[in-house]
Amino acid sequence: MDSVKIEAEQGNISTNHCPGFSGTKTEIRVLERLDDHRSGWFDDLAVLTHEDGSTSLVGQLVDQSALFGVLEKINRLGLTLISIVQLPES
Repeated sequence: MDSVKIEAEQGNISTNHCPGFSGTKTEIRVLERLDDHRSGWFDDLAVLTHEDGSTSLVGQLVDQSALFGVLEKINRLGLTLISIVQLPES
């Protein structure tokens, strides 16, 4: 499973390590727990809350543009990005 870690402090966002990204099931993890209002910003993704208080956004992203759209929402909400992981197709 390929994993791309994002260093939010440096602004290094790259999906170049993800050949064939198009149409991939992806898990994007943020440090914060999302309330109902903020969860609504990600209506196309499943919102999973973890015991440590972090949240995973999981779903099919059609292309890199869709990924960047989700990352923009994360940025606007002031969330702390932990990781982006391509999940195996089931």
